[in-house]
Amino acid sequence: MRSRLLAGLLLIMILSSIEAAPSNNIIITDINNQTHSGRNITIKDAKNCILLMPEAEGIFALDELIEIRVVAETISEPASTPGLYEFVLNNHDIICANLISGTPNSLIVKSPTLGTLNINYDQLLMIKTNPSLSEKISGDSKHDQDSIWLLNGDKDQGIVTMITPEKISLKSAIYNKERTYEINAVGLLMLAQLGAPPQETVKNPTQLITQDNSRITARNFTIINQSITLTTLDNQTFRVLLDKLKAICFQNPQCTYLSDLEPVEVKEYYPIMSKELAMIPFLWNYQKNKSVYNHRDISLHKQSYYKGLGVHADCELTYRLDGAYQKFFAAIGLDDESGPGGSVQFLVYADNKPIYKSNVFKWQTPAEPVALDIVGVKELKLVVNDAGDGLTMDRAAWASARVIK
Repeated sequence: MRSRLLAGLLLIMILSSIEAAPSNNIIITDINNQTHSGRNITIKDAKNCILLMPEAEGIFALDELIEIRVVAETISEPASTPGLYEFVLNNHDIICANLISGTPNSLIVKSPTLGTLNINYDQLLMIKTNPSLSEKISGDSKHDQDSIWLLNGDKDQGIVTMITPEKISLKSAIYNKERTYEINAVGLLMLAQLGAPPQETVKNPTQLITQDNSRITARNFTIINQSITLTTLDNQTFRVLLDKLKAICFQNPQCTYLSDLEPVEVKEYYPIMSKELAMIPFLWNYQKNKSVYNHRDISLHKQSYYKGLGVHADCELTYRLDGAYQKFFAAIGLDDESGPGGSVQFLVYADNKPIYKSNVFKWQTPAEPVALDIVGVKELKLVVNDAGDGLTMDRAAWASARVIK
């Protein structure tokens, strides 16, 4: 009897510890830029989410949300794990993982958040082993050969025959023989794109950003008991604990992020255009969903943003809207990668008429929200200038910049 009693008490203690386990801080943002915070979230279908808030349980329609942000109370930092490469897939999903082994046809990788995966070569667009180098090389153009860029600046092309955690073997078209490169000497491997990858139309695809900075497009997903189960576009299924997630970004039909559009005009220039500067290309071109200098997540006053425009003064970006939208939202400021001496000013023009002018932002000035009416606007121009004191450290961002129908 006593042993049964002890077993029963032990079971109660275990169940109590599970129920008392700390939940995550959940912040959801809707298309009207309203935010709601809670301690737990459940999504069982593609229609609604249930958020447990301090005062009540809220039910929100998924087609009216743009983001679910997870702020875990205890977060491990798998992104700092040495040896993580970025495996960029044909659909531009990113898997941050260690390379475990390779065959002539596929790779075995291990992600701190997604677990062990098998990636076929025909799924791969590129492998970034050194992000600082690979960011300088465009991955959008098609190549009819596999290409390797080395850290010393050399390049080779041909057909990759094997990839292992130590080496990459290439049947070189340049040297007309098999060559082997130490993988630690490689900055970027881009695989040949011999044909356009199959494009499948998925209504309102959703992107999940994990703590190791993997970005996965989900066909569908559920959140039950602090765990996410998702199905990818190629029908792979993953189960991820909620505290391994940074955010869920929705492709809402009423919301368009400017980082998903191409500007009709880009002007990036030095504030004082001497003859000498006029001959130098602008060094810090704007970035989509990345900071302008280090190409990391946009960060304003220690808050990360997973969509937006990283820019450097002086920069003008013009977007054609054709009167289809009603509201413009963004958070603005100097990116945290800036430093003392940085100062910028933000301006917005609607059909060449000024509709917004910010105060001057300096280093560590808190971010500010921008909410503007743009009913009937055909062209929207976003301007960041150097505030009149030169462009030193003027690394700014239009974080989460979006227009709403």
